[in-house]
Amino acid sequence: MASSMEPGDDLYPSLKVFSKSGSLIDSKSIAYADCAAGGCDVERCASVIKIIDKSTIEQSMLMTGTKCDSLGNKIAGETFKVEKNKRITVSSTGNIEFGVEKLINNSASREREKGAIETVLNMPDLIKFSKMAFVRERHKTVYLFIKPDPLTHSNALILQNDIPLSIVHSIDSLNTEETPCYVVKELSISGDEADILVLFDYTGAMAYGKLLYMKNKWVPDPEFIVGVR
Repeated sequence: MASSMEPGDDLYPSLKVFSKSGSLIDSKSIAYADCAAGGCDVERCASVIKIIDKSTIEQSMLMTGTKCDSLGNKIAGETFKVEKNKRITVSSTGNIEFGVEKLINNSASREREKGAIETVLNMPDLIKFSKMAFVRERHKTVYLFIKPDPLTHSNALILQNDIPLSIVHSIDSLNTEETPCYVVKELSISGDEADILVLFDYTGAMAYGKLLYMKNKWVPDPEFIVGVR
């Protein structure tokens, strides 16, 4: 068997496998197309193909950037990083096979976001103004919606007073004035500072302001506000 590259494959590589007689056995694109599809939020993107051995190729991609609003303006502090890779092998029969893709999340950043949310949710004044003791007696479940990025923490365990909140991906069908649901309406982290706004429509409780990351934990700025609307 033999493989072949074509003009332009240095940008968007494809792989073709031929038999000894010259017949085409298989042909597939082996490049990530994410970089070409990037919008205003993408600041850096690289797609790399690495030849491991005569029958194995590793495909990887790294993308970094800053999220944009609906007008195409960069949102300060809303940075992201996406990194993924997978193995591509040529079987003994000449077929090109793709392995399972591995998505490498920026776990440290996600943990800091989770920590910021939990810091606010566990503020004694927010729990008091949320009337959480009363709410827990009337409702089996208290929900949490993280508006800036509803899917990022979908599988996270976020606790309030050691009780997990039920994370939802959307509140379109949820009446938050009748159903207890914390809404993280704003969350942006830049360096060791975080700006956050949390609403609890069920009682009108709210918490907003700046958090400071000190000694591996978030602490509220002296001007952080917790109250009732």
